Amino acid sequence: MLRIAVGLLVVALIAAIFGFGGIAAEAAGFAKIVFVIALILAVVGFIFGRGSAALIALLAAGGVLSPSPASADETPAAQAAAAE
Repeated sequence: MLRIAVGLLVVALIAAIFGFGGIAAEAAGFAKIVFVIALILAVVGFIFGRGSAALIALLAAGGVLSPSPASADETPAAQAAAAE
């Protein structure tokens, strides 16, 4: 998304050099909009990216994601031995 913003900025600069003021202004305006959207998405990604990783680590540390067996009969080794 930042590539699009930089591309629009380059278009605006080239248009301004050749004297196309209206096109330059529109391209610069679009570049600003795309840049702000990219910035907002980056901040949201940083916030929720860290939050979800921290939540997963917390759940794994608490044993919620990988609960221990309630009794020795429920272990995979005990189940395999019982199946034989």
